[in-house]
Amino acid sequence: AALHVSRERRGTQFDPELVDCFCSRHTEILEGVGGISAWEEVIALDPGLGAGLSEDHLERALAAFGDFSDLKSPLRTGHSQAVAELAAQAGAKLGLPEADLVLLRRAALVKDIGMIGIPSAVWDEPGEWSLAQRERARTHPYLTERMLARVPLLAEIGRCASLHHERLDGSGYPHGLRGDAISLPVRILGAADVYQALRQPRPHRPALDARAAEQTMRAEVHAGRLDGECVHAVLEAAGHRLRRRAGLPAGLTAREVEVLVRLGQGRSNPEIAAELHVSRK
Repeated sequence: AALHVSRERRGTQFDPELVDCFCSRHTEILEGVGGISAWEEVIALDPGLGAGLSEDHLERALAAFGDFSDLKSPLRTGHSQAVAELAAQAGAKLGLPEADLVLLRRAALVKDIGMIGIPSAVWDEPGEWSLAQRERARTHPYLTERMLARVPLLAEIGRCASLHHERLDGSGYPHGLRGDAISLPVRILGAADVYQALRQPRPHRPALDARAAEQTMRAEVHAGRLDGECVHAVLEAAGHRLRRRAGLPAGLTAREVEVLVRLGQGRSNPEIAAELHVSRK
């Protein structure tokens, strides 16, 4: 199977000289391959590969990862870097600390690297996904986390990136997190990802214009899946002209006002918690 794939991709994905070398000496090359750690073996053969990266080089490397993951489907070209820009701008608008902004941007760049582990036929399906296709697609955030978990520098980035499909009402994946279990950077990342996906075509639909994308985002907020403040910040970052919200009294946040309104309506703590997907406390 390895020989077949190598020959099939000779001159396209794989260097012809390397393919010829592999095919002529495949028995020697593959001997004992199941019992080695490729990561350590490759670095041991070329110690220069184990050198640490500067912050700038790391950023460029992660951008390359993102561009590579976008190649999985032609319609996704530029998706990862566009999401990273949107998320970073939205995070700044919401006052994220610098360390969280860096984490958010980097997670956005690599969030879809796990797509490489899913057959292209799934991503290029023009019709409705079958149950099997849907389940395969839903594993890509998990694959993203596992791909990055072995590198200490990337493990935290991978954890953040792997949660971009989680939703406030618990309907997301891969963990079904809800409410306060989803951090602010992850909420911003999820909103930026949805917006950019809506603005690009997909095999099953054309790209949405800015107005339709905004309406869809607001519908997701109304349904309790996306965070309203994060969606507002993402829309502003994308250039939408939004009405300024009136200032809230006594330094209250929008979330605190939502709780107070429901208290004023006579709702109990358990009812409010269930409706807003927050802790009863």
